[in-house]
Amino acid sequence: MFPHRNAEEKHPELFDELARLLGSGYKCVKTMEVCRTREDYFDLMGRASWVVSFAEQETFGYSMLEALALGANVLVPDALSYRETMPWDARYSCSLEDAPKFASELILSGIHTSMPEYADRWSGAIGNMLDIITGGN
Repeated sequence: MFPHRNAEEKHPELFDELARLLGSGYKCVKTMEVCRTREDYFDLMGRASWVVSFAEQETFGYSMLEALALGANVLVPDALSYRETMPWDARYSCSLEDAPKFASELILSGIHTSMPEYADRWSGAIGNMLDIITGGN
């Protein structure tokens, strides 16, 4: 799943390359193309096995935290705000050019990045974030 808007700095074309490398055995979805509501977005994310980011610009990375809290495997650049919010084993340090190949090899290998201890830690953080955003309502 690609949770970002289809903007140049998010590199949706790299997600297209990842989909090509994975082949027809994987359903690769860009949320901006299929989700009409926030509920659609969270429903899809809750069913996603992998959520991938190729972003070159990210101020906080809510979508990747949401994915982790919902139990998806996540893969993000070892840069930007992801260094503060994502577990080390969910970050890649290869070039953007090599990222789709790296991601496809990781996904096809069956290795997982979203281990239970991360989901437990981040699920509490998400609840706290939601309380702050909504004023505790």
